[in-house]
Amino acid sequence: MATPKSSPGNGYSVSGRAILDFPGSYPQGHQIVSNRDQILYQASYTFTPHITAMAGFHYEQERGAAPNSTYLTPVERTNYDYLAAVHGDYKNRFFYTLGGSLERYSLFGTQTSPRAGVSYYLFRPRVGILSGTRLLFNFGDAVREPGLTDQFYSLYNFLSGERGQSTVQQLGIAPLQAPTTRTYEGGGEQTFFGERLVFRASFFHNEFGRQIEYVGLDLIPS
Repeated sequence: MATPKSSPGNGYSVSGRAILDFPGSYPQGHQIVSNRDQILYQASYTFTPHITAMAGFHYEQERGAAPNSTYLTPVERTNYDYLAAVHGDYKNRFFYTLGGSLERYSLFGTQTSPRAGVSYYLFRPRVGILSGTRLLFNFGDAVREPGLTDQFYSLYNFLSGERGQSTVQQLGIAPLQAPTTRTYEGGGEQTFFGERLVFRASFFHNEFGRQIEYVGLDLIPS
């Protein structure tokens, strides 16, 4: 199927394909039903002007189905998430945030996601051209629950539903796990003219684990 013609601004017109190397008929439809119920509670308490604590709870129930599929069975997922964090400062120069979450997923078990952030003023905000210099560092872990389509069309589910248990055991194919991300950030911030102008530079380093990769049907043993 070709996309509408467009002009790049030089007098020529071009048209491209909507899907490249697609062997089937177009368009194709996929029906997926998804229902989700959630309860979220969060509260904070200030112990002193320099220390504040936060705690929370998140409950989620998700139900999904693919009505027109012959091998995709309906799924029901129930997740619990407990949150806690402490924010504070020391003499309005050193600021910190420490916290994390304990997450219980019915799909892949219990996960933890710690987070931390600190910043320190080498020179506190003041009147002048150079009005404050701050160093900062942040760290965080995160877990992502696979979407319903990821779970429905996982290789493990497909082979299990198509009498491919021997292939599952032979190749060591496991159910989907939780993709993870770990992030480090470090940098500095310089303000000018009474904090009217801010210059900030940061360095990021991200680490990804257990990412979901899609495979073609030609790679699946017959």
